[in-house]
Amino acid sequence: MASDIVAVGMACYDHIVLVPSLARVVEGCRARRVLSQGGGVVATAAVAASALGARVELWARAGADFYGRFVVDELRRFGVDTSQFVIVDGGHTAVSTVLVDEATGERRFLYFPGDGLDKGWDEPDYARIERAKLLLTDGRWPGVCLEATRRAVARGVPVVFDPGHASAEELEMLRLADYPVISEVALGELSQGRSLDELADELLGGRAKAVVVTRGARGLWLRERGRPPEELGAFPVEVVDTTGAGDVFHGAFALAISRGWEPVRAAELASAAGAHACTALGGRGAIPSMDVLERMLASPSRPVWRPAG
Repeated sequence: MASDIVAVGMACYDHIVLVPSLARVVEGCRARRVLSQGGGVVATAAVAASALGARVELWARAGADFYGRFVVDELRRFGVDTSQFVIVDGGHTAVSTVLVDEATGERRFLYFPGDGLDKGWDEPDYARIERAKLLLTDGRWPGVCLEATRRAVARGVPVVFDPGHASAEELEMLRLADYPVISEVALGELSQGRSLDELADELLGGRAKAVVVTRGARGLWLRERGRPPEELGAFPVEVVDTTGAGDVFHGAFALAISRGWEPVRAAELASAAGAHACTALGGRGAIPSMDVLERMLASPSRPVWRPAG
């Protein structure tokens, strides 16, 4: 059976360390708690989409080491299809150490991008994308992500893209995406001196049907083709850790778009999912179910849309 979502990009191992205060991290600082789990931009998005009911396969890479085995085993426990996940003999899996501030939930990353992951594997089966309902990519596996995007565009498969950097490959993927969902952190580099409205004008004048900018505690900005921009505040939650919130947002948004939802409704679901992800330690500590999100969306305290200003 074909997947609903083909997710292509980054998977890694996360070592989460809860500390009393990021500002007071010094040699010998005592951590409050440690936690190990899988991470990665599109990998955590795939986990979220799977938990919400999508059939999801993940194309990513890891080394044939302890970390790689851990990452793949956890993905399978979350119901993600790893048949296209590449395990590279002699490669070293990407590993992140994430320091989380106990008081604020904010975090700081130390990242090892992996090593030796470009060798010893066959070309992916791109025909699988043609049978899917949606492609979700983060651009962190540049050559494969770009070719996957081109194949999806050629066959009319919608593309949700989570860009991180203004590389030549990611800028092309940004222009090709039907639904670019951009973090505010990445926006400055990607806009290349243009205002948000100017960037949206360019993308919506091309392939994009909607442009979304995630703003953390400030919610999100959305502009659809032919409509003025709107803003949605963040769902009120008790924040424990913001790690992975944007990734969970992307997974929920992709799930909704794959089911034919309008962008505004998809963004509402994704916003609730991203907020819920902040309520436990680690990017996968609070992956929501659809029942949880429906209750959040029905709450009288939920945020409401307003004109962007």
